[in-house]
This record gives sequence, C-alpha cells and structure tokens, in this order.
Amino acid sequence: MKSKTTDAEILSYLPLLEEGEKKSLLGIIETFLKLKQPGRDERISIEQYNAELDAALARIKAGNYHTQEEAEAQINEW
Repeated sequence: MKSKTTDAEILSYLPLLEEGEKKSLLGIIETFLKLKQPGRDERISIEQYNAELDAALARIKAGNYHTQEEAEAQINEW
C-alpha cells in the first residue's frame, strides 16, 4: 500500500517540474533501472578482465584517448 502512496506522490509532483527538470529526473530513473539489470553484479573472468585491459592499452597506444585537460574541457561544456 505504501508503494501506491509513493507512486501517487511522485505523479502529483511531475506537473510542477519544468521540462529540463523532468529530463534530469528521467535520467536518474534510467540510471536506477540500469543498475538493476540482470547480470550487473556478476564478476567477469580473469580472461575477460585481461582482454579488456589489452584492448584499453591498444587504444592508448593508437592515440585514442583524452588528456586530463581535454576531459575537463569537455565536462565544462556540459
């Protein structure tokens, strides 16, 4: 019964939000749902871990990376 009360309360607040706030809230909800996806908490094998490290190192050697300064500049544009 408490869930229905919570659902109703959330729905009552939605009309009070502006479009940008609704989009932000939607992003949060989607993040919560992604965290609940099956297999999210499963560990990967050492072989998969090593393969991912090898792939990352290959990207770095190929020059496919961002410096700290570039990352900060991109973040400031958000």
